[in-house]
Amino acid sequence: KIHDKVGSGSWTVAPGVAMASACSGWVRHTVASGGQPVVAAFNDGSGTWDNNGSRDYTLTGAVARVDSGQVSSTRRCP
Repeated sequence: KIHDKVGSGSWTVAPGVAMASACSGWVRHTVASGGQPVVAAFNDGSGTWDNNGSRDYTLTGAVARVDSGQVSSTRRCP
């Protein structure tokens, strides 16, 4: 699941929104950001969170990929 907020807006209700399967081992979710940064944390819906060591992830641009704690702008799946 993705728990996020756009710009200085409010967070989604925890634990967040389920993400869809993308390709083998990967999930995806589109956030309507209007070009603003998105702050996000991820979880399995059962209490295990990935919040970047309590710093959350800042996602920008048309594509944002989080892989092993690193954010990039490259697509993993077609």
